Amino acid sequence: MAASMQDIGSAAGEVWRFLNANGPTAADTVKRKLKLGSDVFYAAVGWLAREDKLDIRGEGRKLVLALK
Repeated sequence: MAASMQDIGSAAGEVWRFLNANGPTAADTVKRKLKLGSDVFYAAVGWLAREDKLDIRGEGRKLVLALK
């Protein structure tokens, strides 16, 4: 089932609040803690990145997310 824009927007808010509370965190950890499916999670990350609210960097084999 395809995610709706509302689902993605809600997930983007959840990701933002998580990072605001916890600081830079590995993407897989955020996804697991928020219990989001891969499609919705990565669409939400893309949404935040497009709005220039997110830094994404590689650390070894991890993808780390942080708020700007």
